[in-house]
Amino acid sequence: FLQISLLFLLLSACAGSKTEAGKSLNNNLYNPYFSDASKDYVYKAKVRIKKHAFGGILIIKKLAQDHFRVVLTTEFGQKLLDFDLKDGVMKVNTAIDAINKPAILRIFRDDFYVLTRSEIPLNGVCKTDEATDCPVKIKDRKYHYIFGKESEKLQSISKKGLGPHNLQICFNDIQDDLARQIAISHPAINLYINLKYIGE
Repeated sequence: FLQISLLFLLLSACAGSKTEAGKSLNNNLYNPYFSDASKDYVYKAKVRIKKHAFGGILIIKKLAQDHFRVVLTTEFGQKLLDFDLKDGVMKVNTAIDAINKPAILRIFRDDFYVLTRSEIPLNGVCKTDEATDCPVKIKDRKYHYIFGKESEKLQSISKKGLGPHNLQICFNDIQDDLARQIAISHPAINLYINLKYIGE
């Protein structure tokens, strides 16, 4: 597959995250970025998994509520990863050797489950300091959802922990209900996914 030399910078904070407000509706938080089943969400992708680096096209398609198809290909159309994700359960159709490892597949499963969930039950009280930090629990794991003041858009999702459990997802260049740039970081294990929206 196509090898691309990548330079990944560890993001200590998401752009625009120093804001002060966020909303919950009926004790649910809302992530609209992959909620439209009529769209194919197509991103140019750069991926680094330890010593492996490659790039291509990532397509996310909502098939039904909490059911998504995720396909990562090279720019020439060769599949690197193809899986269905339904209610947090992953069915792998295709995976190259660099990804086809239980620990790596679990990270992709958990990250994309969090990334694509549109309604998330609030698990506590949102705290406002420089940003509105709302705690949630997904599959018995604690995450923090950060919302902006003026836009009231979801700007980041984070989870603190050791090794692969240390996660940050940053949403940037947000237009309407679309995050045009997304950065997924697992710095402790040198796993990064950078996404730039290129169309439907």
